[in-house]
Amino acid sequence: MDSLKSSHPIEVDVKNSKEIEGIFDSISYAKGASIIRMLAHTIGFEHFRKIIAGYLNKFKFKNAETLDLWQCFDEYPDNPIKDVSIQDLMSSWTKKTGYPYISASRSGTKLVLSQSRYMRDMSGSEAMPKDNWIVPLHIVNGKSSMVVFLKECKY
Repeated sequence: MDSLKSSHPIEVDVKNSKEIEGIFDSISYAKGASIIRMLAHTIGFEHFRKIIAGYLNKFKFKNAETLDLWQCFDEYPDNPIKDVSIQDLMSSWTKKTGYPYISASRSGTKLVLSQSRYMRDMSGSEAMPKDNWIVPLHIVNGKSSMVVFLKECKY
């Protein structure tokens, strides 16, 4: 569904209560679950559980917005992610329609990565806005690993 032109971002403005039913669909749930899993995998499941527990305690019996959750991640003192704010990372997924197609090629000894919006039907896609997602890339070399972020692409 998220590869169609008719897709929508996870986060959308709601003007009245009648719009809510149309917003909570497979994109909201499936994509929402996928990006939460991406975040947990990127920062580590133990850190993720501690931050979520802190968030739930901080906002119990209160209202919260999406930004409140991301701020709890950014304010967590043991956050292993230093290269990008969690708010920027997650907003690039929740506020944009679709998801990226990552291409890899070699140029001599360099690995060249690029991204574009994946669409099932590419007709008319040249008129679509060119979005960049912040994509966590997990690089594994033997027993060591690291996370780097693909942040921007040239079109």
